[in-house]
Amino acid sequence: MHLKVNNSYLDGRTLGEISDFLNRDMVCTRLLHEGKIVIPKSDTIFSLGDEALVVCAESDAEAIQAFIGEKNSMKNGNTKIKSNPWCLNALW
Repeated sequence: MHLKVNNSYLDGRTLGEISDFLNRDMVCTRLLHEGKIVIPKSDTIFSLGDEALVVCAESDAEAIQAFIGEKNSMKNGNTKIKSNPWCLNALW
Protein backbone atom coordinates (compact mmCIF):
# COMPACT_ATOMS: atom_id res chain seq x y z
CA MET A 1 0.00 0.00 0.00
CA HIS A 2 1.11 3.53 -0.73
CA LEU A 3 1.06 5.71 2.42
CA LYS A 4 1.79 9.36 3.12
CA VAL A 5 3.66 9.90 6.41
CA ASN A 6 1.30 12.07 8.51
CA ASN A 7 2.17 10.96 12.05
CA SER A 8 4.42 13.59 13.69
CA TYR A 9 5.87 10.86 15.94
CA LEU A 10 7.59 9.38 12.87
CA ASP A 11 9.32 12.63 11.87
CA GLY A 12 13.05 12.09 12.34
CA ARG A 13 12.72 8.40 13.22
CA THR A 14 14.41 5.59 11.33
CA LEU A 15 12.66 2.74 9.56
CA GLY A 16 14.17 0.39 12.15
CA GLU A 17 12.69 2.39 15.03
CA ILE A 18 9.29 2.53 13.33
CA SER A 19 9.33 -1.19 12.61
CA ASP A 20 10.35 -2.04 16.18
CA PHE A 21 7.62 0.19 17.61
CA LEU A 22 4.91 -1.25 15.34
CA ASN A 23 5.99 -4.83 16.07
CA ARG A 24 4.33 -6.05 12.89
CA ASP A 25 5.75 -7.78 9.83
CA MET A 26 6.10 -5.20 7.09
CA VAL A 27 8.53 -4.19 4.38
CA CYS A 28 8.95 -0.63 3.15
CA THR A 29 10.14 -1.17 -0.42
CA ARG A 30 10.37 2.46 -1.59
CA LEU A 31 10.33 5.90 -0.01
CA LEU A 32 9.76 9.21 -1.75
CA HIS A 33 11.75 11.71 0.33
CA GLU A 34 12.44 15.29 -0.75
CA GLY A 35 11.56 14.45 -4.35
CA LYS A 36 13.87 11.43 -4.56
CA ILE A 37 12.88 7.79 -4.54
CA VAL A 38 15.09 5.63 -2.33
CA ILE A 39 15.15 2.02 -1.24
CA PRO A 40 14.99 2.47 2.52
CA LYS A 41 17.24 0.65 4.96
CA SER A 42 16.81 0.30 8.69
CA ASP A 43 18.71 3.57 9.24
CA THR A 44 16.67 5.59 6.70
CA ILE A 45 15.07 8.59 8.40
CA PHE A 46 11.40 9.37 7.76
CA SER A 47 9.98 12.89 7.55
CA LEU A 48 6.44 14.22 7.54
CA GLY A 49 5.10 14.24 4.00
CA ASP A 50 7.27 11.36 2.79
CA GLU A 51 5.47 8.73 0.74
CA ALA A 52 6.15 5.08 1.49
CA LEU A 53 5.35 1.90 -0.39
CA VAL A 54 4.65 -0.74 2.26
CA VAL A 55 4.03 -4.46 1.86
CA CYS A 56 2.42 -6.30 4.75
CA ALA A 57 -0.08 -8.97 5.67
CA GLU A 58 -3.66 -7.95 5.03
CA SER A 59 -4.38 -8.47 8.73
CA ASP A 60 -1.76 -5.83 9.65
CA ALA A 61 -2.63 -3.26 6.97
CA GLU A 62 -5.21 -1.29 8.94
CA ALA A 63 -2.97 -0.87 12.00
CA ILE A 64 0.06 0.09 9.89
CA GLN A 65 -1.95 2.61 7.90
CA ALA A 66 -3.44 4.12 11.06
CA PHE A 67 0.05 4.57 12.50
CA ILE A 68 1.89 5.88 9.42
CA GLY A 69 -0.73 7.93 7.62
CA GLU A 70 -3.30 8.18 4.90
CA LYS A 71 -3.43 5.75 2.03
CA ASN A 72 -2.71 7.20 -1.41
CA SER A 73 -3.74 5.79 -4.76
CA MET A 74 -2.06 6.26 -8.11
CA LYS A 75 -5.07 8.30 -9.24
CA ASN A 76 -4.35 10.90 -6.56
CA GLY A 77 -0.67 10.16 -6.04
CA ASN A 78 2.44 12.20 -6.62
CA THR A 79 2.78 13.48 -10.18
CA LYS A 80 6.54 12.90 -10.18
CA ILE A 81 5.92 9.22 -9.59
CA LYS A 82 3.11 8.99 -12.17
CA SER A 83 5.23 10.62 -14.87
CA ASN A 84 8.26 8.37 -14.39
CA PRO A 85 7.90 5.05 -16.28
CA TRP A 86 10.58 3.36 -14.18
CA CYS A 87 8.62 4.14 -11.04
CA LEU A 88 5.38 2.89 -12.51
CA ASN A 89 6.95 -0.42 -13.42
CA ALA A 90 9.09 -0.81 -10.32
CA LEU A 91 6.79 0.62 -7.67
CA TRP A 92 3.22 0.08 -8.60
